[in-house]
Amino acid sequence: MLTPGTELSGFERHRILALMLIAVSLTACGSSTNPLDSAPPLAHPPATLHDLTTLAASGDPSAVDEINHGSRGLYPSTTSSDVDCQKPHREVILRNGLSERQAVSDLLGYFFHNSVENSCGSEVWVYHPFTGNQPRGPDAGSITLDVADGEQKLAIGLGVNKYVVTYTCASGLCLPGRLTTGTYTTQNFLPGMVLTVPRNGWSSGEDSAGEFNLHRVDNPAGTIHFWVDPHPIAKSTDPAEPGTVRVRGVPATPKGLLAWLEKDPDLIVSDPMVRTIAGGIQASSVDVDAALTVPPSDRHYYFDFGGIYGDNTPSPGYGFYYGSGRGERVRLYFASIGSGSTAHLLVISVYARDPATFASLVASAQPFLDSLHLPADLPTGPR
Repeated sequence: MLTPGTELSGFERHRILALMLIAVSLTACGSSTNPLDSAPPLAHPPATLHDLTTLAASGDPSAVDEINHGSRGLYPSTTSSDVDCQKPHREVILRNGLSERQAVSDLLGYFFHNSVENSCGSEVWVYHPFTGNQPRGPDAGSITLDVADGEQKLAIGLGVNKYVVTYTCASGLCLPGRLTTGTYTTQNFLPGMVLTVPRNGWSSGEDSAGEFNLHRVDNPAGTIHFWVDPHPIAKSTDPAEPGTVRVRGVPATPKGLLAWLEKDPDLIVSDPMVRTIAGGIQASSVDVDAALTVPPSDRHYYFDFGGIYGDNTPSPGYGFYYGSGRGERVRLYFASIGSGSTAHLLVISVYARDPATFASLVASAQPFLDSLHLPADLPTGPR
């Protein structure tokens, strides 16, 4: 993401989610084991996502020696401002004497194990072992990932051979990338949720069971997030359990959460307003900023989205804290959706790192919120 500043260890959360790409793909195909610990059958040359994860499962990530770790922002799509999208760039040495299948397996194991995939795309340059000066370019091969509209194209080149595998969202995690004008339908977050994408350039870094997000291509300093079923959190007062803990007893309703936020002395919360989203759903909305009691370099956390669809047990591969830092602006929307076993609390966050971006993003967000169409069949799960 790609991640806004209000998330705890945002890059760590993405590393966790990216590992799900390989794990859940195998789970969907009938395996419940860790893909990097299994011994799958031959799947070379790769032609499908299952082939990629099967090969990665038999690879040895530690056999690939990383010699350069960085990112590049040089991939414009239709406007020069797209250079804000940073592609991970890695350079690695692959040992000699490997069969092509084992070389591909080791490289894919490295690629997925280290979560090199990214919604902006990514690339790995592969070198033979060398002494002296590093060659000017990758002399052994490369792996490149291109992402657009939920379609991922992974190209593996070794010597004269090149294999290209195109796949869409894996079960549980999708990296949509740049979205085309028209409608986008979520694959994993409230599956079947539809929204209209305007022409002025939007991208999504995540469509997972836990989150869907959007940001302007020309200004990544602001993000629109969609979540469900937040858990209120606060700093622990128990010396035996320092850190942040969930607060029990807060009603899982817009009114209950707003009342709880308003009582927090470390937050500046505006008067609640009722705003309409999704063609008629009434959402309670407030603007939130950190109070002067919060140190300038600190962040005050108030929500934990640590369980998919609000389950009290830890979610496999998804979980993070959400909060505010001084000077950052957040507009929160709370809406009750569904009923009975499919009842959830939908949370939408419009976040920006500075007031100017916030004002622009709030205006840009409204067409998305107006066009939002929730699926008729919501997922089950306790709040």
